[in-house]
Amino acid sequence: MLYLLHFLHRPRLRQLKGPEKIQKGKSYGEAKTRADFIDKFFHLLGWDIYNAQGYSEQYREVVREDKIPIKGKVNAPDYCFRIGSERKFFVETKKPAVDIKHDISPAFQLRRYAYTAKLPLSILTAFEEFAIYDTRIKPDKNDGASCARIFYCTYKEYGDQIDFISQTFSRGAEWRFLKRPRPPVKEISSL
Repeated sequence: MLYLLHFLHRPRLRQLKGPEKIQKGKSYGEAKTRADFIDKFFHLLGWDIYNAQGYSEQYREVVREDKIPIKGKVNAPDYCFRIGSERKFFVETKKPAVDIKHDISPAFQLRRYAYTAKLPLSILTAFEEFAIYDTRIKPDKNDGASCARIFYCTYKEYGDQIDFISQTFSRGAEWRFLKRPRPPVKEISSL
């Protein structure tokens, strides 16, 4: 956890908000966000994000663009986190220009993926924003972005919220949230 806190206070994290023209511009897309921030974030939470253990696709801890059939179409959440071959949660990432807190479309997308896969919680992030959804609640395309959202924070709040995030989604602790009938509501920034 100490390494994660060190990472979260590095100048690079603080720069995410700094040059907004670069970060929020079209040139800084989802793939760069994943490579520069999301991969490192979950690696520091203990996940084998780079498959350093050399597991076959069937047993990788982190599957990029897992396949989820929904209404006859194959969809692909950005990350599927697993123990063995069992899915635990999805992470859907967006480029920093996307408003995670208010935009309905990405929230519906994540909730639809995770609800279909029967996962209890999943994450929507552009790294500078981080939202957790209770994905046992059936999504509707007209739901607001806050519907079924149980936690929201910005990157500026990671230092204060890292214990909760780590206890819920780190490799060593991720199964704890499955033991509760309903995840606790954490209101950091106004949902």
